[in-house]
Amino acid sequence: MDIDQLNARFADENACREFFESVIWQNGRRCPHCGCQSFCLLFGRSCRPGLYKCSGCKRQFTVTTKTPMHNTKLALWKWLLCMYLMVNSSTSVSSVFVGKWLGVAQRIARKMGHVIRRLMEPDPESRPPLNGIVELDEKYFGGKPRYYEKGITHKRGKGTEKQGVLLAAERQGQVRSALIASDQTAELRALVEGFVDQQAHLMADQKRLCGPLLGKPQREIVCTR
Repeated sequence: MDIDQLNARFADENACREFFESVIWQNGRRCPHCGCQSFCLLFGRSCRPGLYKCSGCKRQFTVTTKTPMHNTKLALWKWLLCMYLMVNSSTSVSSVFVGKWLGVAQRIARKMGHVIRRLMEPDPESRPPLNGIVELDEKYFGGKPRYYEKGITHKRGKGTEKQGVLLAAERQGQVRSALIASDQTAELRALVEGFVDQQAHLMADQKRLCGPLLGKPQREIVCTR
């Protein structure tokens, strides 16, 4: 779809709102607060278009309520145009460039990009587990202490106070990540069993990552340096 086709397809805010409703409410309109499917459309000078009132919990909602676009003040057309620019860009699109196109500040364009990336994430419950050859690794994130924090250093290894992250990458496939409080066996086992298929072949460069999984005889586990 080129830009002319985009303009023709979404000529006004009503068309944009109908599109979002067809995507978010694929099984019919539903109150995002209580899940009730009984509602009424509100009219009036003080009511914005697309505002509904739930017959169950009596709360108001729109198509963006309780979504990453919750409480947005921007026109839905600008959201669609931002999505169009991001999807059709061969590389990551600059927030400065998007801000100029949309007529918004760069910080707002950057936030819109984060919101759209969240919308593009698949439902965690619907994602298939990693299979084939899956590589496991852990990483600790955190920079050096600020210049005014004299005498403070981050410990290395297990004693560090940096945030730990467990990564599971399928060869030429999907990637899963999760924050970890420690590298204890119970915590790692629960995360890996939730990410990885039982028949997957695991690879890790440290024995303590393989250790929690050695109880799975159907898996081939390789520790490499």
